[in-house]
Amino acid sequence: MDSVDEARILAKSTLHGRHNKMIPVNIFNTKQYGSSEDERSEHYKEIEELHKTPFVKLRQPRSKNDINNIEEMKGFQFIYKPEISCKLIDKGDFIELYVDKFSSYSIQAEEEQADFSTLSSIFVNYDFNGDTFILDDFRFWSEIESNLKEDFDTRVEIEDTVIKAVAWKFLKGKLGEKPIFIFSDIYGNDVTVKLHLEE
Repeated sequence: MDSVDEARILAKSTLHGRHNKMIPVNIFNTKQYGSSEDERSEHYKEIEELHKTPFVKLRQPRSKNDINNIEEMKGFQFIYKPEISCKLIDKGDFIELYVDKFSSYSIQAEEEQADFSTLSSIFVNYDFNGDTFILDDFRFWSEIESNLKEDFDTRVEIEDTVIKAVAWKFLKGKLGEKPIFIFSDIYGNDVTVKLHLEE
């Protein structure tokens, strides 16, 4: 693991204002982390400590109000990209991001959850420059499902008490030629989607 990878991991760990303790352990290259026997054994002690208590799930916030909540995570996390089906639709005065499938899997949950219950947030870069994702806007789940006037640009489609889709509308001209969206689930997994307006 080089310093670039470490920076990416640290950046990921501080998303939404969270600061997680990173344990840099590389069991394949003991020269890199813990060159002495004492340093190596210290890292293994921390791993052994994890096994003494039950694993605790990481939960990403579903509301702006929960961004700074302190969470403790014990265990290992594996990356399972959420599965998503979405498109941009021209609705005349506005363009709508229409999401008709969002499902996530976590080894801790032991089953796939396909009812939008794991959708944490959506981030958008109106016109991706091909290099850097620039955050232009975002919505947390609490805003997507909200009926408040200030959250008028999002809606949830429900059929027989089951969420079938979510939508987020943008004024015409707001999105450029290359909009890009990042969907995050409550387990901290992200999926990036580049969309083009459907004819």
